[in-house]
Amino acid sequence: MPAAHIRNIRSEIQPVSDAAKNLLSVLLYFDIFDYPLTASEIIDRSSIISKTEALKEIYALTERGGIYRYGDYYTIQNNGALVNRRIKGNLLAIKYLRKARRISSLISYFPFVKSVMLSGSISKMYMDENSDIDYFIITEPNRLWIARFFFVLFHKTLFLNNTKLFCYNYMIASDHLGIAKMDTYTAAEIVTLIPTYGSACYRKFLEANTWTKAFFPNFPVPVTENIKEGRSWIKQLLEKIFSGRLGENLDIYLMKHTERRWHRRLPPHLFADPEAYMSLKRHTAKGHTHDHYPRILKAYQDRIRSFEISHGTTLSQASANSFHN
Repeated sequence: MPAAHIRNIRSEIQPVSDAAKNLLSVLLYFDIFDYPLTASEIIDRSSIISKTEALKEIYALTERGGIYRYGDYYTIQNNGALVNRRIKGNLLAIKYLRKARRISSLISYFPFVKSVMLSGSISKMYMDENSDIDYFIITEPNRLWIARFFFVLFHKTLFLNNTKLFCYNYMIASDHLGIAKMDTYTAAEIVTLIPTYGSACYRKFLEANTWTKAFFPNFPVPVTENIKEGRSWIKQLLEKIFSGRLGENLDIYLMKHTERRWHRRLPPHLFADPEAYMSLKRHTAKGHTHDHYPRILKAYQDRIRSFEISHGTTLSQASANSFHN
């Protein structure tokens, strides 16, 4: 967002309390996606413990012109069309969520898959014509690349390489559940994951990444009681076939084969920062070829700086305890 956009907020607004600064930091982050939030969503994404205090600050910022309200939604931008855009995207996400759950049920039959979660835009309950259904997958240790082979096969045959309904660009093994990159963007991606298979493994994943609570201490954990568990006889048979030395050698071969192919096809800078782009290890298969991650963090930092300059205040310190930038 250009600095001029931030200056559209009236310059006499001076958020003084840490609570107000924290709420503004939340809205500035989601403004990157042109995504207005309800009051309860702002509170869930903030570090303010008292709901009464948070609501008081939200209403005060609205009255003073610090933020704008359109019905039940609040936004940094004075643009009611964003609310219509969000509602339309939410409705489309509900439609795609049903499809994603059916696909997840099929994925649960893949060998060595321990947990399936929806990530990306659908996990925020928003979809548009450019959105894909993204899956975050946890596999058994030392069999990640065999599991990924079945994803590739499934993708090429059933979906004819179309990623609209089936995009699997992040897989990790259950013995490496901790995510090293600890920042606002990564935390937001983790806490908004929607588990669709393997609730026990999903809960272990959350336990391995409790650092996200420093960013989103109020964010509700999804209910997992009705999520599918267990291993079908097909899954058990395939896992037995690829157990032992055969599975070990095949998993290593598939990883090295993919690594050679990706290095031939993709520019070198994508492999220089494995946390942001490409990571190929026995316990990780991540194929992020776009600059989405660094672009989002830079956009958030730019918004924070622009707001601070425009209003002679500091949001960074208030954000440092929870909603980091």
